[in-house]
Amino acid sequence: MESSSLVLKQINFLPNNQNQNVSIAWKNLRYEVNTRFIGVGGRKVILKRLNGHLEYNSLNGFLGPSGAGKTTLLNCLNGKYQSGLSADSEIYINRRENDKPRIRYIQQHVHETIIGSMTVRQVLYYAFRFNNSYKHGRSEMDKQMTNVLDQLLLDHKVLDRRFDLCSGGEQKRIALAQELMSLKAPTFLFVDEPTTGLDSHAALLMVRCLRKLADNPQNQMTILASIHSPNSDILKLFDKLYILAKGGVCIYSGLPTLLRQNLHEHIGLVHDQSKPPIEEYLAIACKGTDYENVHLLVEATWSQQQTELKQVIPQMKFLPQGIIADHKLFSAGDFLLQITRMFQLTFIKQIDFRIITLIMMTLMFFIETNIYDSDMVTPNTCVLAADFSKSYGKQNQTCLEKIKDDYRVEFYLNFQCLFIMMLGYLLSGISSLTLSSLMKIFKNEHQNGWYSVGVSYWSIVIVRLIDFTIIALYVTTLMYFLIDHRYVDNGQFNSHRFTSFFLFLWMFIVYIQSMGQLWSLIFASLSDIAVAISLIVYASIDFNNGYIFPYNHIVMMTSKIISDLIGSRIIKNGLIYSFYGIDRCDTEEISSVLIGHDIDPDTVYVDLYRIVINSIILRLLTLILMMFKLQGLRCNHHHHWFVLRKKQSPSLDFIPIDYDDLNNNHHESFNVNVEIANDDDQRRKSAVEIEFDKFAKNRIIIAWRSLSLFNSGSIFELRSANDLEQPKYILRNLNGQFRFGTLNALMGTSGAGKTSFLKVLNGRDKTRLCSETKFYLSKFTPLRTCYITQEISCHLTPGLTALQCLIYASRLKNLGENIDHKQKAMALLEELDIADTANTLVNKCSGGQRKRLALALELMSLRMPNFICIDEPTSGLDSNSAEVIVTCLRKMSHKHNITIVAAIHQPNTEMLMLFDQVYILARGGVCIFSGPPSQISDHLQQVCNDENGDGDDKFAVEEMMKYSSLNHLEQQIKTLVQATNESILENQSDDHLLTDTRYILDGPQMNRTRFSLQSIRILIKRQLYFYIGSLMARFLILALTIFAILNGLIIKSLIDPDIAYRNGCISLDEDLLNCNRSIDESLELYISFQYMMYCLDNFGIICFIFFAMIFTSQRKLFQIEHRNGWYSSGTFYVAKAISDWMLIIPIIIIYPFIVDIYSPVRSYVPYYMIIIIILPLIAFQGAGYILSILFGRNPFILYISLPILSILSIVCAVSPHALSHMAFKLLTTFNLFRYQVEAIVLLIFGFGRCNDREIQIVLYKFGYLHDDYFYYSILMTAVNALLYQTIAITLFCIRHNPFENRRKRIERIEYLNQRKLPSNVIFPGLGCSNDCFTIKTIQ
Repeated sequence: MESSSLVLKQINFLPNNQNQNVSIAWKNLRYEVNTRFIGVGGRKVILKRLNGHLEYNSLNGFLGPSGAGKTTLLNCLNGKYQSGLSADSEIYINRRENDKPRIRYIQQHVHETIIGSMTVRQVLYYAFRFNNSYKHGRSEMDKQMTNVLDQLLLDHKVLDRRFDLCSGGEQKRIALAQELMSLKAPTFLFVDEPTTGLDSHAALLMVRCLRKLADNPQNQMTILASIHSPNSDILKLFDKLYILAKGGVCIYSGLPTLLRQNLHEHIGLVHDQSKPPIEEYLAIACKGTDYENVHLLVEATWSQQQTELKQVIPQMKFLPQGIIADHKLFSAGDFLLQITRMFQLTFIKQIDFRIITLIMMTLMFFIETNIYDSDMVTPNTCVLAADFSKSYGKQNQTCLEKIKDDYRVEFYLNFQCLFIMMLGYLLSGISSLTLSSLMKIFKNEHQNGWYSVGVSYWSIVIVRLIDFTIIALYVTTLMYFLIDHRYVDNGQFNSHRFTSFFLFLWMFIVYIQSMGQLWSLIFASLSDIAVAISLIVYASIDFNNGYIFPYNHIVMMTSKIISDLIGSRIIKNGLIYSFYGIDRCDTEEISSVLIGHDIDPDTVYVDLYRIVINSIILRLLTLILMMFKLQGLRCNHHHHWFVLRKKQSPSLDFIPIDYDDLNNNHHESFNVNVEIANDDDQRRKSAVEIEFDKFAKNRIIIAWRSLSLFNSGSIFELRSANDLEQPKYILRNLNGQFRFGTLNALMGTSGAGKTSFLKVLNGRDKTRLCSETKFYLSKFTPLRTCYITQEISCHLTPGLTALQCLIYASRLKNLGENIDHKQKAMALLEELDIADTANTLVNKCSGGQRKRLALALELMSLRMPNFICIDEPTSGLDSNSAEVIVTCLRKMSHKHNITIVAAIHQPNTEMLMLFDQVYILARGGVCIFSGPPSQISDHLQQVCNDENGDGDDKFAVEEMMKYSSLNHLEQQIKTLVQATNESILENQSDDHLLTDTRYILDGPQMNRTRFSLQSIRILIKRQLYFYIGSLMARFLILALTIFAILNGLIIKSLIDPDIAYRNGCISLDEDLLNCNRSIDESLELYISFQYMMYCLDNFGIICFIFFAMIFTSQRKLFQIEHRNGWYSSGTFYVAKAISDWMLIIPIIIIYPFIVDIYSPVRSYVPYYMIIIIILPLIAFQGAGYILSILFGRNPFILYISLPILSILSIVCAVSPHALSHMAFKLLTTFNLFRYQVEAIVLLIFGFGRCNDREIQIVLYKFGYLHDDYFYYSILMTAVNALLYQTIAITLFCIRHNPFENRRKRIERIEYLNQRKLPSNVIFPGLGCSNDCFTIKTIQ
């Protein structure tokens, strides 16, 4: 052992000239996070006493299993993580470097950090401008751009392509290119998972680019990359490997060529020469610190690093605070450039969203203005200011004329109120989506030193301000001209009035934008929640604007203070003044409307300072929050509760690793109590099943011939694949078959059509198949298909544990079966080696555990699926976890006689040999190999006959993946395709095809399940766990509850409860030439009506939004389970509707009693209100589901359509003109709010509220002359509820049950058309046959 250590020291000994080339070193590096929450938990160690160093012009790979701390180590070295570093952690850099070296960081998901709608040329242009001085011209930029593209092996044609249309490999290299556009290369380049999600060829190309950058003598660059599952070609490109094991310890640090030697010297392992040594290291790393070999490797590596660092550290610079990122200060040039980019994004790249917004606004306001009677602008409200207290209204008006004028004024104010409400809800949703979509881009660019936080924030503020200014001007124009405000100016355009409208609308929009951006930043990662919260908060602003509840009629002082702080009534005052105050009355007169709403013409503009202050406060809060999110909380070393490091000088000691701390931390992190299933609990196959498994062994379950797939569907014709050289094909002339009980790998380069092929095998995309495609399915048993997507989170229900998920899956899949679901679930968990996750929430499980759990869900049926397609089951996993997944798949496939087809990327040698058959696709959708993995080498030697086929399976697979990246027009690919087709069609004769299968015209059928009441009951129970466990569901439910209770109390506090005693009755016997009602009485009656209507309408709007968003959140889960045959679409819809109602029914019962003020007058009002609320909410639920079904895939359109439909329904409900307008008959008849409003008005003011010789003003206004209309309104709410629910469930079923048997129907129609049956009808002189048609003249 001593001799081996001496050899290792000699190998890694660094001469003095190499010591000077060391760029960074770390010593005793320990990182921990605080898991304590309300006194529970503690500190969890992530990295434990790591040591190491790296050199300039080197490419360094950081490897290890998931959770070992690779990304954490990179973040500690690049300065992103500081608060968790211990006080004795030390970081050093080369003495010639500044304390803040140039660092660039490439994140794993690059598509989230670059604006996808911009071209690559634009991306690189802005990267160059931000990272270089403005003195450098266009020629230097073009030269740098060309140089970077050449270094990264990117075709120059990619410059004019949109970023989001580039392939995954191209996107990663473009993300790298934009960080290299600086003329001064970075000192450290951090790349997180550059090969994840790429095929072998693209991954190799990516690492070759990194190798080329590291070898560039002009750059003193150190590249640090964390990677998963590298193949031999990728591994040999690295200068140094740093391998972490679970527990955050290092088990190897050195050259890739010494891996095998290190294993032999320190643990005595004689490694298999045919197996890459890195696979053995990764397998050991997954064992954790409890494993003896991990201890041996850690100690050897620690001793080696100690010896090396003792030579290196004295010549390096110690950084007491670690690496500190060099963030740029605010620059006017950066600011102008960012404004230009945001302007281009907003008004050019996203112009379609602007156009959609303006079109929707135009349609919305056009409908609203046409619903109202144009006569509402005609009343003259001017009165003598001195005599107003004595007389209300003009003396030459009769009472009825005055009532009509009052109604016109009331309707105009209502028009303004709903106009503002519609605009506010609409812009709240848009504003909350604005900033959240750009936050990841800003964060990445700020972290890499492109610009300051102020540049990113104020640029988006100014550009959006310009955007919303255009919107303000547009809506002002619509408001001014659609309701002809020129009438009061004798048909002339009044610029003063128009400008005043614009000013107040603009200030209102700025205010709403400020609020929306704040919420979007608070919930930056949860945009749906940000929109919901923004809309709910706007409701509070809306009912404080003074339209509904005038400020001078608010009783409680607290409510007045809140109203003053919100300040939204300033906008109302300004808009009312703009119409009734500007150029309307003589100098000695004043508008009665201004007096009634307590509006002072002298201060109406001055009061805008409150809106300005509120907007500034909101924007400053947004800026502070943005600084915290982008820069993090940075404190000096004295505040040790944020930063643990206080050391000012380096230590000479190397701290040994405390394994006890690691082991305790490991065991405390997970503690469950699980009952392990016994062998007796597991389901045993019957004799018939065992006999069938033996019979079906090696028989074909599915085969396909001449399969070609177009890139677009056609529902009108069957297209023929006569010319397969056209680029419109995804798959071309594929042949093959899969057999019972086999595990099959579907491989190929990105874009070869693997996912499309899996969908076709699963019975989808039939409208895109060519007419020559033929499917053959097993004649011995029906094909039971199942499809598991790459996005595993969509398969799992948040809020449930792994065991609960399986139990509910078993109940849904085994209806009517008398089995122990828990025992069956535990048996399957144990069989898949994830029994320890039984009591763990699914969202807390690791990636590998969730992938196996998704498979377990589909296997819970007693009649398991016999054909399972899995898309990328190993994506994002380390090699050991990926091998565990494939091993489980092989085990389940062979044990249960299931055919599994898995699309995979970059398999290692051992993993590939676990598959029974490999089916490889090349670019262009052609098959270049089909057969056992052991035959790949022979296939290459036989077909290609070149030096690459060396007989080694390891290299043969990698060579085959290189061929898969070539285009189908290449001669080599054509040769491989021809040989593969001959092997499938000739060597494997059609005798087995005829004996094992039968031709099925439409191929595999999609799963269909009948409607089941028992499934509804099970789904409702499961749904309740979703509401508890899903973060979005909890937020929405909490927001709805708070709105119902808190906002109900706030609204109630804005009025005087005594207004309920105002009956609004006028005697028919009084002198109608005079009205005895005071303005206060009229206003209180108006407030009474508006109060109850507003309470119901806003509650309905929020419930409407809640239903739509909560339904959208589970669409993906439903689609997967429905496609895999768990239940029918109608079953899910009914269960979802009922479970949503179970949540909201307690709030419906409580809410009427919270807002009730009429029980002193009529005690039964709150009880009837429950019925009046319930029936319309059923319609709201159906309407919300309809919008979710139609626009759920496009959140922007969904969040625009929700408030528009809501407000238009309210407008149609409260306008008598709309009720009588034939053009709006459909909108008013099936209105969401109309009958609810009518019922509550009749309930409060009807049923004997007035005497026999009296009329009620409100009922008279709306034309409700009979109390029996109340029962008609209740009936119509029930009709609307049934109508909207019927439309919703019909759309839902049609959307998710497509007509897939199109070929069979078309052939039946063609057959009927070809039959030319003779007619049995005989006309004299008329002869008709199949060959001719003659008319004979009768003599």
